[in-house]
Amino acid sequence: MAGKSRTYATSEITVIWKPDICIHSENCAHGLPKVFDPNRRPWVDLNEAEAGEIRQTIDNCPSGALSYGKAEAKPADTNAPEVEINVRQNGPLIVRGEFKLTDAQGKAIETSDTAALCRCGASNKKPFCDGAHKSMDFEG
Repeated sequence: MAGKSRTYATSEITVIWKPDICIHSENCAHGLPKVFDPNRRPWVDLNEAEAGEIRQTIDNCPSGALSYGKAEAKPADTNAPEVEINVRQNGPLIVRGEFKLTDAQGKAIETSDTAALCRCGASNKKPFCDGAHKSMDFEG
């Protein structure tokens, strides 16, 4: 899924946010509120925490909308795990690992190594979740 992204950087870390795939779980804001504050503009301030803390928080992003690079990036895993699919209670399917996603016509949809896929059918960003399940009280 091609889309816009925003980049925030210091000499220690570069953070990339892809709003088109963000499901607004707020794991980042709850995990490191001084860095990730959705009520502030810009909403990311990397000077408020150490790069290691920021990486740990980003690792908890269920949709893969937040990623990081530069100094001390995650080492490449030569024994990459199999694809893992987790069903979130009353929420999306979280897919992690190396996978290919295609549309109904067989055309590849761009993803990273993590994606949140809609289960409720109400997303405006199908096949990706946009958090619409929260407003419709989806249970599944």
